[in-house]
Amino acid sequence: MIAAQAKLVYQLNKYYTERCQARKAAIAKTIREVCKVVSDVLKEVEVQEPRFISSLSEIDARYEGLEVISPTEFEVVLYLNQMGVFNFVDDGSLPGCAVLKLSDGRKAACRSGWSSSRPRATCRRARSAPASRRWWPRPWTSAATATW
Repeated sequence: MIAAQAKLVYQLNKYYTERCQARKAAIAKTIREVCKVVSDVLKEVEVQEPRFISSLSEIDARYEGLEVISPTEFEVVLYLNQMGVFNFVDDGSLPGCAVLKLSDGRKAACRSGWSSSRPRATCRRARSAPASRRWWPRPWTSAATATW
């Protein structure tokens, strides 16, 4: 009986080491890459649009404002003040880049290109800012969710 349990434990550990840890590491690497690209876009937007403050932040090795839907699909929540209006567009004018259309019609592009194909970036839904974001000096009222 103990030999059977030892074999089972060995097989479970082998499966976890070969499959689960490798997949977990690959997803973590993808998340870091996505957050790096999104941060680059948001930094450029902050330079061009003074009403915008990036809401993507790393806290205890986790990214606040990022939701993982599947290993290949992520949602980034961007909070806006009452005056801020923007849309993600993928009109093909800048191939391989995400473009953020600002409230006055200007476009901010991602300077670092995407590795595989063009991103699919669309505004998903609006929701009110969470309690952790309400202490900001500006009244944050809604959020747009971009999916990559």
